[in-house]
Amino acid sequence: MIDGFSQPHHVQGRDSIADLFPSGKRCGLYILQFSDGEIYAGQALDVTRRYVQHRKVHCDIEKISFKRVAKKTLNEEERTLIWMLEHEGYRLRNITFTSIPRGEQEGEISFCAYNTGIGWRNIIEHMHQNATVAQWYKEQGRHEVFARNKEVALSDSTHNLILNEVDLARPNKPEMEGPKTAAEEMQMMKKLYQEMLLEKNGIKGENLVQIGGIKRKKKDDTNTVSA
Repeated sequence: MIDGFSQPHHVQGRDSIADLFPSGKRCGLYILQFSDGEIYAGQALDVTRRYVQHRKVHCDIEKISFKRVAKKTLNEEERTLIWMLEHEGYRLRNITFTSIPRGEQEGEISFCAYNTGIGWRNIIEHMHQNATVAQWYKEQGRHEVFARNKEVALSDSTHNLILNEVDLARPNKPEMEGPKTAAEEMQMMKKLYQEMLLEKNGIKGENLVQIGGIKRKKKDDTNTVSA
């Protein structure tokens, strides 16, 4: 059982689990266990309604575990939970937030997972690859590169593009918070996971000791002249 989650409830064949979770205490994270050994981890404002939605797609749900979580921290804790389960070796049916999301067909993989999932983009592109870059250049030739303010020669410069003056007058949007790349997201997940382990074992920051590298003394290269 995962820390903080309830004992698994046996729900195989049940259409509703409203009697298992009191009204007003249904916001949090949940873990579904399937008959083939796989699991699904997610978040819900109302876990009983979310279960009904899952039942329409998955007919092999056997158990469900639940952990109450505040609405404002659902996204962050869901990411951390999925990252932890995956790195502990659980087989996940999740699509979003996993390193290699699974789905019955390519259309079931979300755009976000396709672009940030580790290895998934390479897998799909390799499946549809009909030539390497070197082969393409050899057969088709290299296309012209326009960079460093190089102007593109256009046969006709007329266009019907209309810029909205109101939008142009708006100030720049603030920088988006949170990770912007898969690498930054992985670093954030590792940090959250480490903090979770420290908290679980009752280790506080003031009890940690920073171990520095061994520094070699610099040799004095100054030539001494004997009298």
